[in-house]
Amino acid sequence: DGYSIRWFLDPVFKASYPEDMKEVYKEFIDGFDFVSDGDLRKISIRNDFLGVNYYSRELIEFSQDSELKFRKIHGNFERTEMDWEIVPESLYDLIIRLRKEYTRIPIYITENGAAFNDRITKDGKVHDNKRIDYLEDHLKKVVELNQKGADIRGYFLWSLMDNFEWQRGYSKRFGIIYVNYETQERILKDSAIWYKDLIKKRIIE
Repeated sequence: DGYSIRWFLDPVFKASYPEDMKEVYKEFIDGFDFVSDGDLRKISIRNDFLGVNYYSRELIEFSQDSELKFRKIHGNFERTEMDWEIVPESLYDLIIRLRKEYTRIPIYITENGAAFNDRITKDGKVHDNKRIDYLEDHLKKVVELNQKGADIRGYFLWSLMDNFEWQRGYSKRFGIIYVNYETQERILKDSAIWYKDLIKKRIIE
């Protein structure tokens, strides 16, 4: 939490770095003199919106042997091809926390999506029902959040087409459009057809 969230959001919204993380990092950093006078004032200037990339949650437990004093543990939810748990409830919890602890400025979900084992079937199509379920469940949480006043202004699906994934190269497919990397042929997956209908009707059921 301190490593992946508070270390970045505290300077932006609270004009400070979390003291507990400074204590952890002092083993690796010789002082914090790289933070100059006036830096935090500039960093914490009001923003127009907060962008949130959400794919999954991570569970951790204390570990004395770890440099950062924690280690990851596995939960029991279904997983994507990236070995990430599918937990839309954690998106809900994250946004609620951001609203309570940090800011009331508009939020955009700037990335949300999942990689699955997409294959072209005998009918020449890609039936990615798991991706549809993933997107639908997360969008339902966005709707629920806005009904409670979260002020989420937009949602950006990741991604339109299969592409180069930073950690796994071309081995993982996030797109709603299938790409044959040898021929560059594009095939609309079932999720693309579903998403087209969704954004046309603007209703999530």
